[in-house]
Amino acid sequence: MDKSISSIATILSTSLILAIATPTVAQTSISSQQNINTDIELLRTDVRAAKSDIIARTLNLTEAQSAAFWPVYRGYEYEFSRIIDQKIQLIQIYVHNYDNLPEDKAKLLVEKSFQLDDQTTNLKRKYFKEFRKVLPLNTVARFFQVENQIDRLIELQITSELPLVK
Repeated sequence: MDKSISSIATILSTSLILAIATPTVAQTSISSQQNINTDIELLRTDVRAAKSDIIARTLNLTEAQSAAFWPVYRGYEYEFSRIIDQKIQLIQIYVHNYDNLPEDKAKLLVEKSFQLDDQTTNLKRKYFKEFRKVLPLNTVARFFQVENQIDRLIELQITSELPLVK
């Protein structure tokens, strides 16, 4: 596996863990919360740039393909980031309720997790069609292969940091 993919996963998972852990810090002031949010957004920006670099190197697009691909990719990345935001919120709810997680709330968290997984799959299906309009099939397949590797590494690192439900 490409070391840069692993680096991206580490950076993003660190930023997400910071976002998740933030609510557990006792009595965080509004200004320090804003500073943490700013730091997280900067980390996410760095991750997006590094991820784009990996994708550019992996796909090795021609100039014409690049001109067509990157606008579609930016749309995909924007929509994907909205799903990630929802996953962060879901994990924050879990962290807030960890010591006392009622069964009904646990059920809602699991169901919402399934919904977010479905949204991710649907988004990838949607953009598979969009990317196919501007790139050859093998290039699109390579893109999703790299994208999925990065996503799975990030998810593994995040979930390995979370305690199991009591």
